[in-house]
Amino acid sequence: MEQVYVAEVTERESEKGTTYWRAILLQDGQRKVAYVWEPAVAKALAPGQEMLVELKQNGSRFPKLVKAEPLAESPAPAPGLAERDRIISKQVALKAAVETAALLGQPVSADSVLTIAQAYYAWLVATP
Repeated sequence: MEQVYVAEVTERESEKGTTYWRAILLQDGQRKVAYVWEPAVAKALAPGQEMLVELKQNGSRFPKLVKAEPLAESPAPAPGLAERDRIISKQVALKAAVETAALLGQPVSADSVLTIAQAYYAWLVATP
């Protein structure tokens, strides 16, 4: 079993009409795409949470997610953000900044986008 962050799970339909799910997983800063064919496994996936998953790769270039379990209860995290959380927060802030720039409908410099991203990042990590 591997510990991953489940970023997204989307339901899809194959050419033959079979339902399957596409899961985007983050592990050690790497993005992985896995496919789920069992409804019970798809239902167990919790987007936005850390989970233990089992992946199998049977000759296909895409891994099949065959098992998903929530993490066991762990002690409360230490104050502040872990390095992984900082990286994710920066990615979220940059994505939001790019979307904001696109909404402006005019060309925006990279420096402007980074300035906006820094403002979003500061807001994301601010302690209440």
